[in-house]
Amino acid sequence: MMINYQRLGWIVGYCLSPLALIAGSALLLTGCGTMPRTRSPQIEVWDDMRRQEKFKPQQYNAMFSDLRASRRPVEGTIARGYLHAEDAMNTGLKAPELYEGVIPVKVDADLLKLGQARFNVYCTPCHDRAGTGKGSVALKTPSWQPSNLHEDRIKKMADGEIFAIITNGKRSMPPYRYQIQSTHDRWAIVSYVRAIQRMSSGSIDDVPAEMRTSLTDSKSQTLLPPPPAPLTPPPADGSDAQGGGATTPAAPAPAPNQGAAK
Repeated sequence: MMINYQRLGWIVGYCLSPLALIAGSALLLTGCGTMPRTRSPQIEVWDDMRRQEKFKPQQYNAMFSDLRASRRPVEGTIARGYLHAEDAMNTGLKAPELYEGVIPVKVDADLLKLGQARFNVYCTPCHDRAGTGKGSVALKTPSWQPSNLHEDRIKKMADGEIFAIITNGKRSMPPYRYQIQSTHDRWAIVSYVRAIQRMSSGSIDDVPAEMRTSLTDSKSQTLLPPPPAPLTPPPADGSDAQGGGATTPAAPAPAPNQGAAK
C-alpha cells in the first residue's frame, strides 16, 4: 500500500496550524497590560510589598499637626560623613581663613611611632622615607615631582595647613582622607613630618637643658677609647719606673772552683 506523504503533511499542517497560532497569540498577550506603558503584570502572584502600610514622601498624615508625613530631622542631627566636620581637629582650621598653629593632640613617643608607620605606608612612595621628594613614584615618573618636605616653604607652614593638605590634597597630590580615615592618624603624620624636618635644621639648642648632659654623655660613649700610652724603656740608673725607688742590683753568680777534684 502506497502512503501519500504529501497528503499526510497537509493534514498534519491543517491540524497543528491553529494550535500554533493560539499558543503564539497567548504568549504575546502576556506582555500586554490594561494601560499603556504600565509596569504592573496582568496576574500579580506576589504584591512585592506595594500595598504595605507605610507613608510615602509628601503624603498626607493626620497624625501630625502640620498634616505632613515627611518629617524634618531631629534638631542636632548630623548627616553621615559630616560628624564634627567644622572643628580644628577635622579640618585643621581655627577660623575660615586661619589654620591651626600647633597639633591639637598630645605629641609623645606613641604618636610619633604611629605617624612614622602611616608615613611609611602612604607618603614614602612619593616623598621617600626622609621626606626629600625622591620616592619611587618620582623616580619612575619624572613629570611628577613631589615637594621636598625640608624646604623652608613647608617648614613655615602651620601644622593645620599640612593636615589640610593631607586631608584634601593639593595640586597633583590627591586627598588621603579616604585612605586614612582617622583624623588622629593624620595628625600623627603631621607630627612625624615635623620630626624629620628637624633632621636638616635641628641643633643642640632644641634639646631641653635638663637633657643636654645625658645627650653629651651618650655621645662621648660612642667615641673610640683613647689609644694606650707608648711603652717607655727603664731608666739607665736602674730606678723603678713604676715605684720611683732605687733597686739593688742582683749579686753575680759564684765562679766555679777550678781546683776541685774531678
